[in-house]
Formats: sequence, structure tokens, C-alpha cells
Amino acid sequence: MNDRHRYRGKRVDTGEWVIGSLVEFEDCPQIVYGRTNGLNNAGVTVAEDTIGQCTGIKDKAGRLVFEGDVLKRSTGTVGVVKWREEYACFDFWYIDDYSGNYSVLLSHIITDSEIVGDIYTNPELVEGAEE
Repeated sequence: MNDRHRYRGKRVDTGEWVIGSLVEFEDCPQIVYGRTNGLNNAGVTVAEDTIGQCTGIKDKAGRLVFEGDVLKRSTGTVGVVKWREEYACFDFWYIDDYSGNYSVLLSHIITDSEIVGDIYTNPELVEGAEE
């Protein structure tokens, strides 16, 4: 599967993260994952507010970056990965201005950035930031 077309979400039954294809089944968002031959795929319902798309970009440690991840740059600045609809791109939104007034293209800062958490599992990383 092309990394860029993967989604991540937390299962509603266990709280475990799953990564795969996003589908909607009976008005419930689900992530389908597993073998892609159609025989052993599993679909699980995920919490809608935890769904994030894969950016297709890896951080400096080689981990895939998803929408909602919190990154720390080598300069010490911290930001959140968010989709920017008006430009159809993923941006790095600085925590001190999470409201959306200051961001840079994710691809411009990724080589010196590392995932330190995400806004769902680690809300304390963005405490005090305006959304």
C-alpha cells in the first residue's frame, strides 16, 4: 500500500492505534488493515476524532508522519502536523501559534524533526496552545 494513502485511528473497543485504509461502514468510520488479498482483512471501528492521514513523509528517525503528530525540531521548536486545505498540503504549525497564523510546509522542516507524540495520546504537548 502506498504510505501516502494510509490512515491512522484509535479503535473504539480497545483504544489501540490501527493503520490502514479508511472506509465508512453503516455510518461508522473504520480502518481496514491486514493482508491485502481480500481474504484476511480486518475492519475495526475507530474514533472519528482520532483519524489522521499519513503524510507520506518520514521523520529523521525514519518513522511515518501522520496528521496530528507532534514534532520537535533540532532547534527545539515544537509543532503539530495539520492539513492545510487552502493549499492542499501538510504543514508544521508551531505550538506557540497553533491557532493557524504561523506555519511552514512540513517538507521544508522534516529533515531536522522527530515525532515526540501526537495530540490524541499526548495532549499535554500542546497544552496552552490555541486551536
